[in-house]
Amino acid sequence: MKKRFVFIFALIVLIPAFTIAQSLTIVIVQRDASTTLVREMTRLLETSLMDSFFDDGFIVSNEPIVVTGTSNELFIEHLASAGTGGMGYIVPVIVKYEDSLDDPLFVNLQWEVLSNNYDIYAQGNVDQTKLYAALNRKDCEKGIRNFASNLQKEIGAAIRFQSQIQKKKTQELSFRR
Repeated sequence: MKKRFVFIFALIVLIPAFTIAQSLTIVIVQRDASTTLVREMTRLLETSLMDSFFDDGFIVSNEPIVVTGTSNELFIEHLASAGTGGMGYIVPVIVKYEDSLDDPLFVNLQWEVLSNNYDIYAQGNVDQTKLYAALNRKDCEKGIRNFASNLQKEIGAAIRFQSQIQKKKTQELSFRR
């Protein structure tokens, strides 16, 4: 009985040591010339993305949402801050809106996966048909959540692919020594 207890205790202690979660920081940029305020749709997108990444096993943090017109200064400042946070990846998501305040529609959405050294590992651009399909539902909130979940799957696949490449490079370097 005592041996069984020691074995189970050792498993409980050692199993978490072998699990490694990917960590990332999300930086949402709202390109919107019509307002200096963060739109509720942008907040919902950020929250939904973070929830989706967390549910998929990622360790997630975020920088405050950046609202810019055409300037990049604030975005670069937040990107630099994200790079010092110690996370494995930085994921800037740039959301461009229509210029009218009354029509809060996404026009374009771009994302990148960056290393904490700011090397670009992957990037993508979501086409407008997917954006409009997410927003033109009776339940817009559910549409954005579904859209964010699909976006997370795409970004997560890019991160996992890059992680595999990094793992192989590390193994090759250790093998050469």
